Amino acid sequence: MGDHGGGRCAGAITILASTALLLSAAAGAQDDILVPGFGNDGVRSYDASSGAFNQVFVTEADGGLDGPHGACIGPDGHLYVASFHTGNVLRYDGTSGALIDEFIGVGSGGLDGPMHCVFGPDKNFYVASFNNGGVIRYDGATGAFIDHFLAPGSIPSMFSEFLRFGPDGNLYVSTGAILNGILRLDGQTGAIIDLPVLPGAGGLTDPHAFTFGPDGRLYVASFGSHQVLRYNTTTGAFIDEFIGPSSGLISPHGLTFGSDAHLYVTSWGTDEVLRYDGKTGAFIDIFVSANDGGLVNPQQVIFRPDNQLEFFGPFPGSAGVTNLWEVSGAEPGDTISYVVGLTPVFVKVKACLGMSLQTLPLFTVAVPTDGSGNSVFGGPVPIEAIGLTIYVQALDITSCLGSTVIKHTF
Repeated sequence: MGDHGGGRCAGAITILASTALLLSAAAGAQDDILVPGFGNDGVRSYDASSGAFNQVFVTEADGGLDGPHGACIGPDGHLYVASFHTGNVLRYDGTSGALIDEFIGVGSGGLDGPMHCVFGPDKNFYVASFNNGGVIRYDGATGAFIDHFLAPGSIPSMFSEFLRFGPDGNLYVSTGAILNGILRLDGQTGAIIDLPVLPGAGGLTDPHAFTFGPDGRLYVASFGSHQVLRYNTTTGAFIDEFIGPSSGLISPHGLTFGSDAHLYVTSWGTDEVLRYDGKTGAFIDIFVSANDGGLVNPQQVIFRPDNQLEFFGPFPGSAGVTNLWEVSGAEPGDTISYVVGLTPVFVKVKACLGMSLQTLPLFTVAVPTDGSGNSVFGGPVPIEAIGLTIYVQALDITSCLGSTVIKHTF
């Protein structure tokens, strides 16, 4: 990296660490899980500890919801649901489940068959457009179309299904049943980097959701083969079959690691949520029973509160001005450690089950949260930092909450 490791880097980082600010309030979290049901056009809530049914959180077809395929919780604490058959995204109150508005209009920016959504480090809203293979970016506050992060139709036979920003700061996209792989895009520009999980690697058949485990590996739901397969995150090399169909898993669609470090998988074909040992893949139990609360075709499992901090920035992301990194979703009164480094790594934090450090620390800044669990750190970045790439991660060690890493080049 040349001069990046010397005085230029040290000077930039010294100035970066010079200021600590506090951020205003955000919506509070709930102790439950949310599960969209594709087959009955609603979202259901279950107890996060026992899996017992709580309530129908989003009423069937509320706001015209038709085929809820993916959902995400925004920085405002509200629930955003992709309505596959109507081609729009609806927003619901994060506490009551009441319809707020149509956040993304039908077909906005060429949206066709929205499958999944995620808020990026830039606070903007990314949606997988299944039918034309695109990833479309919208303003995270207004829902206005910004651009095609991955242009629709740019990759033949691409059917965009699931999105997640990885530990390297890049955006990963599952490619559907024909390409049968995982695509990696530059997290800042959307440029295609590679196809780290090659078509059909390890028997992969119609990859749906995926997640990055506490061990730094990539876990992929192989919908067509009734498996969860594990891969090397950096190289995409196949490691093993982590979960097989012998446990009763049929057509896995969504998967996520809980705060207990176990893996929760939606079994689309049996209308259940199954739980597996996060280290061995051994079946533990049926966490949500078949059709409990009327659940049909469960899509994904969304934990509230999540075991991951919401982390955004830098703003504005330019050298020569003040830049800010923002955290929400921490415990009020806790201290956030902002870890800044020059290279990505993946090392387990022994004091916190399921947490991992995702950048090699060059320095760490501690900033307390405000009364709503939010904090910011920032400072002026000198013009000499142009061309410098840094990796920043936020950790709340007290509550064992962590974020993915943000990669940024000034």
